[in-house]
Amino acid sequence: MNSIIPDDIAVLVFTSALNLHERALSVQKTWMRSFPKGHLVGGYCYDPSLRMISLPNVKEDYFSATPKQFLGLKALYEKYPDTKWFYILGCDGYVFYKPLCELLSKYDATQEYYIGGNFLKRNIENTDYFFPAGGPGFALSNPLVKKLLPYIDRILEEIPSYHLFYEEGACDAAMGWFLLKYLGIKPVYADGFYTVAPYKYPGDKYWNGSGEFVSEPLIDNPIAFHTLTLREMYILSSGRIPKKRTFFDKVIDKISWYLSRKLKTKSLVNTIFERVYGSTKIDSKYCIVNVADGLYVNGQNRLKESLVKCGYKGDTLFFSSIPQGWPSHNESPMGYKPLAIREAIRQGYAYVLWVDANMVCIRNPVKILKSLRKNGYFMQCEYAVPMGEWCSDTTLAEFGISRDKSLKIVETHSGYIGVSTTNPQALALLDEWCKYALDGKTFRGIPKEYPLSETNRNYNNIVSSDSRVKGHRHDQTALSYLAYKYKWKLSHCYSRNFQSLTPDGKNHYGKSISLDAEFIQSRDTKTPNYLKRIDKWGNNTGRKKIKFMILSFLETFYKRAFFIIKNKQLLNVYKKIDKDL
Repeated sequence: MNSIIPDDIAVLVFTSALNLHERALSVQKTWMRSFPKGHLVGGYCYDPSLRMISLPNVKEDYFSATPKQFLGLKALYEKYPDTKWFYILGCDGYVFYKPLCELLSKYDATQEYYIGGNFLKRNIENTDYFFPAGGPGFALSNPLVKKLLPYIDRILEEIPSYHLFYEEGACDAAMGWFLLKYLGIKPVYADGFYTVAPYKYPGDKYWNGSGEFVSEPLIDNPIAFHTLTLREMYILSSGRIPKKRTFFDKVIDKISWYLSRKLKTKSLVNTIFERVYGSTKIDSKYCIVNVADGLYVNGQNRLKESLVKCGYKGDTLFFSSIPQGWPSHNESPMGYKPLAIREAIRQGYAYVLWVDANMVCIRNPVKILKSLRKNGYFMQCEYAVPMGEWCSDTTLAEFGISRDKSLKIVETHSGYIGVSTTNPQALALLDEWCKYALDGKTFRGIPKEYPLSETNRNYNNIVSSDSRVKGHRHDQTALSYLAYKYKWKLSHCYSRNFQSLTPDGKNHYGKSISLDAEFIQSRDTKTPNYLKRIDKWGNNTGRKKIKFMILSFLETFYKRAFFIIKNKQLLNVYKKIDKDL
């Protein structure tokens, strides 16, 4: 069977207007960030800050769960008709993407499958049938969903005649019954789907795949849990297992329930739990990506080695050549950057940071990754030069803006750029960046018959006949425009670039390196033993080393103050430009 990744799974989380102020946001900020095709499904209430499918003619209460399930599944299939699997659960569940992908990889997604665990038993119309509990969720294969869709209107008409489905809101029981009634499909049992929190096992009795009523043990790699509080969701997201609730925990949960539901302070409550209970450690949810070919493979190897030596604990996704099917460097210069970020997200990573192959890590990049986690994206603006000076006429036409307006847009740096699945705006920007990378025009900037070297300094006016244009910067130009379009704030970059450190290890571009710098840049990717020459105090000894340390200390505070002032100025420029880009 083919290996399943999170991008192969469309997730439907049914919720209600009441829970839009509580669990829905916690779902989006914790486990659902690992599923690029995960969506909350509600009734008539809509919240633009959530990855949400709204059903205008559906009520917002517990008993509307059954129509939300079927109508939401229909909407999700129409949105992702080629997705291999569809997974359904409620907003008080928590899903671990890796064990779920491992489970679904065992089954042929081209066949009709209905998979879940913790079976329940009901009798309807004198027929006993089993179905997986819907709290922790269950999976349906694409062919089965496609086969079910023509029956949904009929199912919705029948639901009010069933007390269990209509007045008790047992949507999981409804799914099992109608799949059996109309399609003759029975569920396939799997371990790992738990209907309660981790500390309650072994506990509930359930029906297993052999029809035995047993007590369910806790396995090593659970797929999903159910009936979790907000606090417990953030604890699970941090990589820990929540313990049995103490009196203090119950008080905290009650206060958070009151604040989020009664006072509707969903952002405040979730932010507090994310800070207090959510770990900021760099774990398997983080991924640093890079694509390199030719001589830059040396730089990529150096980057990977430096990350290990500096104690980076997350994953890396490094390609030593441009993957098949992606545009070549000549077709789309650096077009692999957004595509590599998108591929990492497809594989289930929640926080993805692109780092150029000519970068070297000199400290564990905790600050950059924390900033990415906090803001939903990471971007730096170091040059403070107009994007319009480095944008070809061809690309400017793709953006649909004038040259004068482009000269008011600040150019950003694409040496490292981070995207988080917790931020819908960041995902939308990434989609557009990928679109520009694949169109064969925007990144290249000039016709295919001309060499890319013509873009370096606008040789022979190939880039533009406008004398103000100095050249074209491919991926960076497109990113700068999109950062402006989506109003990304100019973040204080914790890393400072030092261009082209020489083979002897001397820094000719500064007498110090700020104490919070986590990456430096060296275009000399062929230098042997480069890492041995770089440490946080430079390459000096004696008085020179003391001087270097003092200057590094002063520069750290200078840089922070400088960026605060500069960012305010640049943000004021943003406000003066037309808002209808």
